Amino acid sequence: MSERKSWNSSLRPRSPKREADIASGKHKQATRKGFQKLTKEQYILKAQENMVKKLNKVIVERKVLGQRETKAMKPRSNSVLASLDGMLVTLHSQVVRLRAMSHEGFVVCFICGRSVRFEEAEAMHYQGRKERGTRFSDIAVQAGCHDCNSKPNGDRKNFARRLNAEFGEGTSSRMDILSKQIMHYDRHWYADRLGDLEIEKEELLKR
Repeated sequence: MSERKSWNSSLRPRSPKREADIASGKHKQATRKGFQKLTKEQYILKAQENMVKKLNKVIVERKVLGQRETKAMKPRSNSVLASLDGMLVTLHSQVVRLRAMSHEGFVVCFICGRSVRFEEAEAMHYQGRKERGTRFSDIAVQAGCHDCNSKPNGDRKNFARRLNAEFGEGTSSRMDILSKQIMHYDRHWYADRLGDLEIEKEELLKR
């Protein structure tokens, strides 16, 4: 017991001066924070506050973890779709030009009617290629020459005239409406479309 007294300051005997100050009210004995007595209501309130803090911490941790998982997964998903989209753009362009190629290896421009070699032909989009509604259309995408394809807006006025003459009046208007539709392509759609065009490409090359 004597050893505990020598190391525990709270058990040391008070000096006569301090005893006198405490008795007169000049000195108030400080109560250790850890030994403060709480009422039942205070104890319940403190427990509730601690529980709320723990719950908020868990919510924040889960939110941060979810954001990390989303950031980690999103680029991967987008990169796969972007790769499939690029493959389909290339394959679709080849098939469009092969459809219009003669046995001699020439392609007649859909707009001006000029003949160009297959290697010089281009896949022309009636609406911009960014318009996903007609991005891979078999009607709104036709083979043509570089001069017609490089004009402002791709010579859209004559393109529309030729579409109406080839596929019926009002075709250009239908393509205008279709181009503004919001399209969402998943991996299964890309796989099916790539497979169909690959088969068609092989058949066209056998001609």
